[in-house]
Amino acid sequence: MRITRVKTTLLSCSYERPVTFAHLSIPYRSIVLVEVITDEGIVGVGDADAFPTGDPSIVELIQHRFAPLLIGENPLEIGRLWEKMFGVPHAMGRYKGLEIYAIGALDMALWDILGKHVGLPVYQLLGGNRDQIEAYASLDYVGPSQIGDVVRDCLDRGFRAVKIRIGVEPDKDEDIVREARNALGDHGILMIDVNSAWSRLEALKRIRSLEKYNPTWIEEPLPPYELDGISELAAATHIPIAIGEHEIFTRFDAKELIQKGAGDIFQPDLRSGGISECKRIADLADAWGIPCIPHFYGPGVRFAAMIHLLGGIRNSKYVEYPIRKDPLRSELVLDFPVPEEGVVNIPQQPGLGIHLNEEAISMYSKGETI
Repeated sequence: MRITRVKTTLLSCSYERPVTFAHLSIPYRSIVLVEVITDEGIVGVGDADAFPTGDPSIVELIQHRFAPLLIGENPLEIGRLWEKMFGVPHAMGRYKGLEIYAIGALDMALWDILGKHVGLPVYQLLGGNRDQIEAYASLDYVGPSQIGDVVRDCLDRGFRAVKIRIGVEPDKDEDIVREARNALGDHGILMIDVNSAWSRLEALKRIRSLEKYNPTWIEEPLPPYELDGISELAAATHIPIAIGEHEIFTRFDAKELIQKGAGDIFQPDLRSGGISECKRIADLADAWGIPCIPHFYGPGVRFAAMIHLLGGIRNSKYVEYPIRKDPLRSELVLDFPVPEEGVVNIPQQPGLGIHLNEEAISMYSKGETI
């Protein structure tokens, strides 16, 4: 089998209301859908973010730097092809950002091809540790007057665990956490995402004020360049510190965090290096007793790839499931795996086990498909 073409399509959709984080507000999502086509008719799919505003740079990277490396190659040789692609950012000393995202999208597609070729779901090829996983409800920023109702709605939908966001209005942070805890009750599972909003000087004081609410973790309390500060926080509080969305792009980043003692829970995003690299990150973390619970706020193809990854690793307890409606998540994939009573079943069909909605692709396409 040989790769004959790499097809990329830029997609974008507007949100009903912007996504608000501590440092920015995002009115819409843009991604590039990647399809790796073979001479045997098997097609693998993946995706990458095209932030902030439908930036075509990721398409250009995939088509001009990485696709030529794959054309004519055997798609089943995933490990060798990953290292071949990684030679591009390695040669330029760029181990984070768009190049790694591009590799991630292509890697997802290669695993999809492998699974379809051998007739097995990807998670079984990765080890087959589980065929379902508990989801936690991941919320947007919600103020203190509404957070209780939103959390109770998540409980009504079957979720036992909820992640809230703070840091947008710092003077309201504790009010938000208190109302969320009251809605969850003593036994509900509460995660808190700060989105890097705190400074090194204030972080420990703020964490101390939240300890009485018994969060399962506090996520990204400091900016990603404050690794020493994150190490100090992890040593100073009994609340686990979760990091990785903006800190872990490869296993080499994970190694550095382990050496520094920075972070108790690792949260790489599957866009960073794809299934192959995130599996290596998870296995490295597992050797050190560190849970790996990947970050997710992406589209439907990546969600499918992520739950297959989680089915193949030992050290993950949850999958992140954003509550916000996102057409590139729910509409792009015809058989999108939705949590039922807070649990996601991993698709059993070969490969990633999903099918694309061609009508949705046409509806959200922005520009020419290459």
